Amino acid sequence: MGMVTPQISDRLQRLMQNTFLWGCVGMAAAIVLTAVAAMSHDIRWLLWIAWPFMSFAIWEFARTWLIDKEKILSITFLGILLSGLALAWLYNSLAPSDVQSPSPLAALTNTQLREKTIAFAQTLRDFETKFTNEDEAILQEEQSAFRPGESKEESRQRFFATAKKLLELDNKERNDFMNNYRTDALILRDELKKRLGELPYPSTTSGMGTGWYGEGDQIFEGPLLTGAYPITVGANLLEYWAAQLP
Repeated sequence: MGMVTPQISDRLQRLMQNTFLWGCVGMAAAIVLTAVAAMSHDIRWLLWIAWPFMSFAIWEFARTWLIDKEKILSITFLGILLSGLALAWLYNSLAPSDVQSPSPLAALTNTQLREKTIAFAQTLRDFETKFTNEDEAILQEEQSAFRPGESKEESRQRFFATAKKLLELDNKERNDFMNNYRTDALILRDELKKRLGELPYPSTTSGMGTGWYGEGDQIFEGPLLTGAYPITVGANLLEYWAAQLP
């Protein structure tokens, strides 16, 4: 085997000691793992990703604290074994319970569930309509504020003031929905799914096909509400599914 040249050894050492590089790698890995964990719901598997890092930490501690190589290896092996057992215990202790609480809607008849869902769907449409009207009022106010001959700076300030109001209104709509309606929408959807099985999208003449109803899925999953009328589309989905009840 060839000898490692001093130049390669120096570059390798600089690479290993490059805190900016490894900081970026660590941050990227943390973001990716967080996203995967958030979407997979049961995130206990992250414990096993932590194990090799715990092992390296144990080895580094033993190497720094001790001199005798046999003791270093013994302490490292014992530490890796104990940390693995501790993680296994934690993994089992954090296992989600298989016992599910009964749905608060389970006692309703199909007719009662249908009527409740239709009423809730109308509440969602009214909620979104209220914010749509406020949005249009802000835009009309912005148009009324326009003055012929205004300077570019005045126009820019008016534009940013309007954009700020629209953003604040959008955030308020999303927060109000998440706090007051998201949970009820999920409970209704899950109960409908128990009774109907797979929940299909209704047929549509939209050029986007049934994919247009994908906007409505946002009322059940995800942190955002994007598109023209996502809450209304979601309300229409609930109402359609409720109509399929026997």
